[in-house]
Amino acid sequence: MAENIKKSSNNEKYELSDELFSKDIISLNVLKDVKNFVEQWKTEKIPYKHFHEIYAIYYASKINNFPLTLKELSYFSGISIKNFCKVEKYLKKNILSSPFDFLEKHCKLLNLTFSDEKLVKTKIEEIEKVFSASPSIISAVAISLVFMQIDRKLIARATGSSTSAINKMVNEYTRGSAKKV
Repeated sequence: MAENIKKSSNNEKYELSDELFSKDIISLNVLKDVKNFVEQWKTEKIPYKHFHEIYAIYYASKINNFPLTLKELSYFSGISIKNFCKVEKYLKKNILSSPFDFLEKHCKLLNLTFSDEKLVKTKIEEIEKVFSASPSIISAVAISLVFMQIDRKLIARATGSSTSAINKMVNEYTRGSAKKV
C-alpha cells in the first residue's frame, strides 16, 4: 500500500483518502476536511509535503470524532508512524495549537479538577489579550496566576516550560507591563 504515498499528479492527489472513503473507513466529512487541510498546508508551506495527506486524514478524523488511530493509518498507508509524527510535531508547534489544547493535559499532570480547568480558561483569555507567546507557556502562566499556591517549578516541569519564562510573564502580567507583540 506504500504506492499510495508516492508523489502524485493532480489527478491522483488524494488517492489514499479517496480509497479509505470508498472502503467506508473514513466519512465524507473527514474526506472534505482532508482536502481542505492539504490545500491549506500547501499554501502555508508546511514541510514534509509527502505526508500531508496521511496526517490530514488522522487530524480530520480526530476533529470529526471519527475513530482512526495512527497505527491504523500506518497499516493502510504502509508508512511508519514516525513520519506522521514529523508533520504532527511541526503543526502542533506552529499552526494547530492554542493554549486550550495544552490546558487539559497540563491540568491532569498537576492533578487539577475540571472546575479548576474552567477557572484557568478564563485567565487564558485575559492573558491572550496581553501576550503573544507560545501556547504552552500561556497555559503555564495562566495556571500559575490562578493557582499561586502551586510551585512554579512544578508547573514548569508539568508543562515543559522554563521556570524563568513563567516567572517573567507572571511578573509582567501582574505589573501590567506586558505588551502584545
